[in-house]
Amino acid sequence: MKILICIGSLKGSIDSALITKHLCDHLRSKINDVTVDSQSITDDGAGFLAIIQGFQQGQVPEIDSFDPLGNDMKGSYIVAEDRAFIDLATCSGMDCLAPDEIDPYLSSTYGTGVLIRDAIQKGAKSIILFVDTAASIDAATGILHALGIGFYDEHDRMIYPSAERLLDIAQIDIAKLRAFLHVDFRVVHDEDHYLLGESGAVYVDGPQKGLDTAEALEDIEEGMVHFSKIVLDEMDVDINAIPGGAAGGGVVAGLVGILKATPIKKMGFIMDLLQLEDRIRKADVIITGGGQSDDQSWSEKLVGEIIRYSKTQAKQLIIISEQPSDSFLNQVSPSSVKNFSLMDYTKDQEQNMKHLEKNIKLLLEDLTHFLMKSDQIDG
Repeated sequence: MKILICIGSLKGSIDSALITKHLCDHLRSKINDVTVDSQSITDDGAGFLAIIQGFQQGQVPEIDSFDPLGNDMKGSYIVAEDRAFIDLATCSGMDCLAPDEIDPYLSSTYGTGVLIRDAIQKGAKSIILFVDTAASIDAATGILHALGIGFYDEHDRMIYPSAERLLDIAQIDIAKLRAFLHVDFRVVHDEDHYLLGESGAVYVDGPQKGLDTAEALEDIEEGMVHFSKIVLDEMDVDINAIPGGAAGGGVVAGLVGILKATPIKKMGFIMDLLQLEDRIRKADVIITGGGQSDDQSWSEKLVGEIIRYSKTQAKQLIIISEQPSDSFLNQVSPSSVKNFSLMDYTKDQEQNMKHLEKNIKLLLEDLTHFLMKSDQIDG
């Protein structure tokens, strides 16, 4: 029997690496003639970089950079051969600032641009940027400024861009783009919304970044609309026509439109990078899961891709979660999917955490029993 374990963290209970180790150790000790392939998975950029670092055996340079407000901080990225993998959240994420420091008017993605610039100067031919939520809503102008793109007002004065200054931009100097013609830029994201409008970067992400009034949202949206018009006039590129352009406070729109980066949906990219389709085809049983198994976590994230592809290959699926929702259970075929939940062994989350080790052991025993019975094999 060949088993592929590809499971995320059971949020609130146990992380991906630890539950994967428990599964591997238990199955190998209880089932004869079993081959186990395993892959920890996650849904955030930092977690992906850690997985890539292990899978690609990459190096991790640490350099001086800047947080979203321009304060000094250390930043790192992963280098594998001539590719650099960078997470937007490393220097531009909300976690870089204390809650009372978050200021979308003044925040910028400049620190991420410093990481990109450093990777290129050290020989990277391909930049893969993972785009999640940023502290800023600057349409990647901070990144572009760090790479030498000039933004000027109507009096030819250079602007150090942020959301607050988008409305002041009158011209863009892209002369230094020639220095990056040899670089393949890719932006990896999981967004569908366009840059502008009620479902765009400002109105969707703004409130969680402190834009809590209609006036504040309108101010930043006005600047974003103005900036998109400048890009259209100067470069003949409509950055509001880019699917997923809203991701990262407009980072995808800015980099695709101005830097000619290639947008890639995150889950497909990770499936390819980790060769998961090939590994699924070679396995008899797929064990996956993580989180709460609600509609959002299964439809848009990596586990959802694993489930969907496994079903196309008619694989036996085993899904582990803290607690699957009824709506999720109604979507999967009971003949090919077996669900195991930690909450089946306890009455509530508090008790689950109190008796976590015992509950995990019970789940592993039941899972092993199911596999041995379904395959009619000996332990």
